[in-house]
Amino acid sequence: MAAPSDAPHVEDLEVVTAQPVKIPLSQKMAVGAVAGIIGTAAIFPIDVVKTRLQNQKPDRLGRLRYNGAIHAFRSIIKREGFGGLYRGLGANLVGVTPEKAIKLAANDQLREIFVERNGGKPIQLWQE
Repeated sequence: MAAPSDAPHVEDLEVVTAQPVKIPLSQKMAVGAVAGIIGTAAIFPIDVVKTRLQNQKPDRLGRLRYNGAIHAFRSIIKREGFGGLYRGLGANLVGVTPEKAIKLAANDQLREIFVERNGGKPIQLWQE
């Protein structure tokens, strides 16, 4: 079936390039804070297991409470429940959340400044 004669032709179409969207600093900080919370919450159980392994002391007979990471992980869940893997998360987030918010927002803000100074072209890895 032939295209109608009033249909646009490829050569008539304009190429439209998207302009970069300027995201306000406050939104960058909010997104950075959320990213910090998600990242910390995802890694925190591993950190709890690592800390418990590092801090364990032998009992009177010289035995250690945990025989390795998997044993520690299972033991914590068995004795304390799943929440035991997240014990202390709130205190950790008090420090991590503002740090990640500032770090990620500043990084993005500086990248925008350098791109503007580079004539709108993306900056190279060595320029970061």
